[in-house]
Amino acid sequence: MKAHEQESLFKCEVCAERFPTHAKLSSHQRSHFEPERPYKCDFPGCEKTFITVSALFSHNRAHFREQELFSCSFPGCSKQYDKACRLKIHLRSHTGERPFICDSDSCGWTFTSMSKLLRHKRKHDDDRRFPCPVEGCGKSFTRAEHLKGHSVTHLGTKPFACPVEGLNSLCCFFS
Repeated sequence: MKAHEQESLFKCEVCAERFPTHAKLSSHQRSHFEPERPYKCDFPGCEKTFITVSALFSHNRAHFREQELFSCSFPGCSKQYDKACRLKIHLRSHTGERPFICDSDSCGWTFTSMSKLLRHKRKHDDDRRFPCPVEGCGKSFTRAEHLKGHSVTHLGTKPFACPVEGLNSLCCFFS
């Protein structure tokens, strides 16, 4: 086989772009499932990017912070946060406090923060805002990380082995 013919052996199912190796194809295919991160930190030496401008602004505070971090006082825990409200949410993991309750019919699930409750409520509303971009797949998800986990099914690889001997082809962690 000629060298220039070898360059197109591996084709992306999503955009039809071709790659010379399976590893390069797999790396490229992940880009279809990663959310776009258009907001880049301008601080010298920082390469972080963000999905929303508010996440970038929150990150920027870390570069210009003059105050101390908010530290967890729970014995054996050394976590620190840039905001008191984040520490407060974290402390609930130690105390078990879950003050945000789902009011959907007979649900009653509880959460440590309002944002987690609102994310949960998308299930009740069937708000599947993250569709799989692979043509013909048709699956969609309520959370970006669930789409990302699903994406491995389109990569042609099996990154997770079944822990039960003999069941490797009978079980699956992502679908």
